[in-house]
Amino acid sequence: MTTKATSSAKGRRNEKIRQLNAHPDLRTPADEPVSTSTDHLQPMTQDIMIHRNKKKVARLIAIAFGAFTLTAVAWWYLSSEFIGPGITIVMPLLAIALLVAGLVQVRSYFNNQPALIITDQGITDRSAGLGEIHIPWSDVTDIGMASAQVNTFVVLQLGDPVAFIEHLQGIRKELARGLMKQVGSPVALTANSLEVDTYQLERMLRERWMANRASSDHPGF
Repeated sequence: MTTKATSSAKGRRNEKIRQLNAHPDLRTPADEPVSTSTDHLQPMTQDIMIHRNKKKVARLIAIAFGAFTLTAVAWWYLSSEFIGPGITIVMPLLAIALLVAGLVQVRSYFNNQPALIITDQGITDRSAGLGEIHIPWSDVTDIGMASAQVNTFVVLQLGDPVAFIEHLQGIRKELARGLMKQVGSPVALTANSLEVDTYQLERMLRERWMANRASSDHPGF
């Protein structure tokens, strides 16, 4: 009796296998074999394109030009009443910096290219509106978060931050030096103008970085 039942069960199972092989569309998750591969150690292959959020950029433009206007008016008013380095030097420089920041954001508003591209090789960053820089994963030693003034940054720690800064030019180099003093790394990304928030950005960067590290640690997979 037991032998007949066992044979019957085997027959039904074999028949089901033949049906599934002949009609793969009939498979359900329970029919799928358990994977024993090491694919989870392989880097992801789909590039992540993060664009600018137009509403966020518009808000940054309004803040920059609003602050510029207030600073310029205050400088014009105070310069007629007081004379000193804070009035004659600092305030004009601050007004110029705010004006430049506003103009950079205006240019970014009309730029439809991805602001940040995350690939298996590294990151291409255009989010600052000052050209683009590429950071390969091989240069990154850790990823974390830090706050400076009113901003929260995703900070990429580099193996040789000094060499990275020296390869930059112009305003990019000065910004990198400032970030090095503020958060301990020349690479700190903010989501202030992006379609994602800071925590989503940190998670996406960390997942891709860790996948790359796993692949490098297991080159045979």
